[in-house]
Amino acid sequence: MGADLTHDDSIIVDEIGLGGDGVRTIMCLAVIALSLLNPIIYYGINNRKEKKISTRCQAPSK
Repeated sequence: MGADLTHDDSIIVDEIGLGGDGVRTIMCLAVIALSLLNPIIYYGINNRKEKKISTRCQAPSK
């Protein structure tokens, strides 16, 4: 959605002949970076929890 708004904004600004909005571009890049980091962090945390659970469920060694 952020990229779509930035694209639409750039078309309007180009038609009017004004300069671009630097803040919106940085915010769009921040949203993209966070959306790429989100699944990496999620799966990293879940893999740690899964490893801890699997070691707790093992039968005690004799």
